[in-house]
Amino acid sequence: MEEASDVDPDSWLGSLALGVVGWTGLALLAGRRGFVRRRAGRHPSFEDFA
Repeated sequence: MEEASDVDPDSWLGSLALGVVGWTGLALLAGRRGFVRRRAGRHPSFEDFA
């Protein structure tokens, strides 16, 4: 484990912020894609197996 004096908190905070922004963007894009597909009348293929 690293020594507490060797940890760069600014780097950790930047990485955390970038990760949150990235995952939020992916979730919004995926939701938008699903909305557009449902609006066009297309459904996921895995629902056919149920």
